Amino acid sequence: MFRFPLWVGYPLVIRFHARALLGEGPKDLHERDPVDHVALLMCPHCAIGGCGVLSARLIRGGRRVHWTDISRQIPDLGGLGPFTFDADQYDEVLRPLLNAASTRPDG
Repeated sequence: MFRFPLWVGYPLVIRFHARALLGEGPKDLHERDPVDHVALLMCPHCAIGGCGVLSARLIRGGRRVHWTDISRQIPDLGGLGPFTFDADQYDEVLRPLLNAASTRPDG
């Protein structure tokens, strides 16, 4: 079962994926995956997308953030997106995670 990378709950992992989703950090996918993609859902065990991943091309432009080319690594899952977000709202949700303490849902 795939999980959203920020679900992992460990502060270092949360900050790493939040930086990638903001377009400010290193790639959060396996080296075989496209360099301009970020993880949307991934294996909760490896946390690098090596077991499979649902990803999106992250494009920041002006006041918008776009997720395009979704599902590249999962065959026959087409038809998702693209999605466009207001950049200020997108950042408002993700920026606090750069200082994340443990938010693991199970304790």
